[in-house]
Amino acid sequence: MNRDDICEKFLDSLEFDLYAYQEEGLLAWFEADGGLLICAPTGMGKTLLAEARKHREWRLIKTCPGLGPIRTAELLPVVVTPYRFQSRSHFWAYSGLGIVMRSSSDWVRDPSGRWVKAAVQQTRGLNRNSNRTLKGIFKGAATTVIGQAKDEPLYRHYLQLLDGGTKPNLAKLTLARQVASIMLAVWRNEEVYDPARVGQAV
Repeated sequence: MNRDDICEKFLDSLEFDLYAYQEEGLLAWFEADGGLLICAPTGMGKTLLAEARKHREWRLIKTCPGLGPIRTAELLPVVVTPYRFQSRSHFWAYSGLGIVMRSSSDWVRDPSGRWVKAAVQQTRGLNRNSNRTLKGIFKGAATTVIGQAKDEPLYRHYLQLLDGGTKPNLAKLTLARQVASIMLAVWRNEEVYDPARVGQAV
């Protein structure tokens, strides 16, 4: 009996329907060559949500695309207040979504023999000194938008990026940065997320 048969037999044996994220997690485990499937105790999410619901910010932020109640409950105690960050680029860096532009040997000789700074700046990936929890939350939110929110303006923007030749992983990073920016704006302005405003901006 191979993994596909085991997966099919297991899913058929369930007496209830799985949520989309549960099914996605199980399928990912069955399709992987190796790994470990961890089951969290029942009620863990309920306790987290019960605590988060006490805060007005939770009701506002959970309306952001891809975040939902659990991710919002996870990010509230990490961010604490949106006023810690001067701008969205500072927040991106804190969340691990900041692009590193630093490099060495950027100096070249011009035709006259003088040393000048090279005109081309190359990216060096994302910053490493960041909060891994937030990075996971926003990348997960981007994945949710791509997979489940087809009517969302951010998803249409994602498709435009792909049509323009952007690599899928970079387009997903752009989406994660946009979700982070939207969350920061919603929290600062204390208003519910409005997809129409994003549609105009995108």
